[in-house]
Amino acid sequence: MRGFNPVLRLSVGLLIFCFGSVGAAGSERDDFADGEVVAEELKVSLRDRIGAEVLGERLHTEPLERERLLLRLGQMGTPRALGVLHRFLTEVPQLTHDEWRAAVRALTPYAGQRQGREWLFKVLVGAAVRDERRDAEAVPALTEYGPTMRFARELSAMALAASGDAPAIAALAQALLRGGEPALMARQALLAHPPRDLQPLVSVRGGVSPEWVETLGALGDQRAFNSLRHWVRAGGPAVQSEAAVALLKLGHLETVPLALHWLERTQEPLLVAAATEILLASASEESVQALKKLFTLAPSRALKLAQDYPRPALASVLIESFGAQTREGQRSLLVALGRSGGDVALKFLGEQLTRSEFRSDAALALARSPDDEARSVLERALSRGDRSQHAA
Repeated sequence: MRGFNPVLRLSVGLLIFCFGSVGAAGSERDDFADGEVVAEELKVSLRDRIGAEVLGERLHTEPLERERLLLRLGQMGTPRALGVLHRFLTEVPQLTHDEWRAAVRALTPYAGQRQGREWLFKVLVGAAVRDERRDAEAVPALTEYGPTMRFARELSAMALAASGDAPAIAALAQALLRGGEPALMARQALLAHPPRDLQPLVSVRGGVSPEWVETLGALGDQRAFNSLRHWVRAGGPAVQSEAAVALLKLGHLETVPLALHWLERTQEPLLVAAATEILLASASEESVQALKKLFTLAPSRALKLAQDYPRPALASVLIESFGAQTREGQRSLLVALGRSGGDVALKFLGEQLTRSEFRSDAALALARSPDDEARSVLERALSRGDRSQHAA
């Protein structure tokens, strides 16, 4: 810097020194701030870890506080807390039903994690709870569980469905395949929280259950079409019948020819019932013949379908089967005739108004009938001074 002004050179040196010091100080402050963040994270992690472990110890030493302690672990929502829950439930399986309910509530936030999912599934299917009246390794019949455990099992199913996690949906599919109460609870949960991805539900190995098929139909998801179509051909009567009706509900009328085939070729009540429902829902002319056949195989099912799909054309079949019904069945049949309407049904109901054992039921069926002419039948009966109408 020969020839450079000494004063100016001194000033430049001072500036470099000052800015260098500020930069160094800033760097030191950044390092300090980063250190504070790390320390705080370690502090929180240590607090969670110690807190979860303390709660785990108290679960063993303070049994009267277990429900509250379990809920505390659920509120923490950390992997450490889930680990403590898992360890406790593994070590102390004989909990009261109230404690199991609290445990399920604690596990709910962890439904998307493996250990949480596995315990929720065990509770749902009844494999987690041991009956103290039996051998410690025995699994009691699900029907022995009271309302508290039923709530816990329903909550387990809801938590799995609400998580939307693929393995959780697959677990619910396994519950559907088991049938019984676990299947009903899994169905309820899936309908409340329909899965975004249907693949975990339909990707099952081996045979399927009617509950699994019916749930696919109830979801109303067109992505289930291929699976349902497969089981119409490959399943047993219970699965085939449910799959055929499910396809119809999805809007696929290709099941109508199949229904006609079953109507002609089989005496299997489940298949004839499915054929009858398909033909009634599609307003097929053969539905009357199908209902008549079903009354000979499964009268209660035939009566239910007649109520669900009322048509005037069904009246003759209903009247023909009236004498073969139980008293309760006859009352239901009168209701079905009222819903069906039409001249034949209304004439029969009007005749029952003169019979003391049926007058009240017939009057109620006429009063609730959607056919406008039913009102006239009642009015004419009243104008004749029929004492039976006072009950109506």
